[in-house]
Amino acid sequence: SVASTDGLTANFAVKATGDSGWWDFGDGSELVPFDPAQPTVAHTYTKPGSYSAKLIVRNFLLDENDRSVTVDLSAPAASPN
Repeated sequence: SVASTDGLTANFAVKATGDSGWWDFGDGSELVPFDPAQPTVAHTYTKPGSYSAKLIVRNFLLDENDRSVTVDLSAPAASPN
């Protein structure tokens, strides 16, 4: 999964295939079900920082596979006056 960020929102491009699974965004929020029909997933974090987001997917044999991506959300830079 590749993450692009916009402020505190991270957009994950889903490269995994699976029948079911869930997202763990690494910030203590609830797990979000994985939807194989959804090519991207967005998650908004509450504060800047570095997070390890994980996608856990299962195939029809219930084999689990997980992929992690580090999301680095730096504090927004102060705009120059």
